[in-house]
Amino acid sequence: MSIINRYLSVTFLKNWAMSLAAFIVLYTAIDFIEKVVDFMGKGLGFKTMLVFFLSQLPKVIVLMSPVATLVAVMITLTLLARNSEVVAFKAGGVSLYRLSAPLLICALGISLGTFLLSDQVAPRTNAVANAIWQGQVKGRLDTSTVVEDIWLKGVRQLQHIESYDEADGTVKEVTLIFTDDEMNMARRLEAKGGRFTGGHLVLNEVREKNYHLDEQSGDRYVLYKTHPVLVLDDWPAPPPGFGRDDQNSEELS
Repeated sequence: MSIINRYLSVTFLKNWAMSLAAFIVLYTAIDFIEKVVDFMGKGLGFKTMLVFFLSQLPKVIVLMSPVATLVAVMITLTLLARNSEVVAFKAGGVSLYRLSAPLLICALGISLGTFLLSDQVAPRTNAVANAIWQGQVKGRLDTSTVVEDIWLKGVRQLQHIESYDEADGTVKEVTLIFTDDEMNMARRLEAKGGRFTGGHLVLNEVREKNYHLDEQSGDRYVLYKTHPVLVLDDWPAPPPGFGRDDQNSEELS
């Protein structure tokens, strides 16, 4: 790295860090003034408030970084012009495009860092902050483990679960549809209830329909069966939280 690049980069990054810190303090101070009464009203201590505002820090950094970058560029160029450094650079044969290159590279690095922060870190910390605010402060946190109306698609299979309790693995009103290689329906299972356990799905009160093709006539016919209990091996449960539509968008990558 040349002396010019190092000088401009360090100057810009110092101004960016100071601008970002100022915006973070301003944002947090306003947010603290608005919410401190709610925390005190619920009798929550300093530790809970500290965890809440620290959890919000990645989100604030993501929000304030673009503004801080703009302000840092303006401050850096203004200081260079005020100290006649731009004139000195031009007199030394350094063009304005050459002067802007370190700033563009630093801004690109800040953009990539902000993207990684918003994608990998901020969703997790936002979940912690939302849990404190919605659960402990507002008392509106949904602690239910029941997920309704789940649709899952696999290889030549489709399953619908009307109700699934993540706490104990129980399910209600399950429909499983299996197709052949040509995507024709080959088998259909309908169960009143069941439970996911040990990597298996145990179904109760099952109605089974098997669809077959008569090779002579070309017609399809159905064979009906009933099972008090039917165990499907190697049948994993839906992933935690699958099918929920109430997750805050700030908690998504």
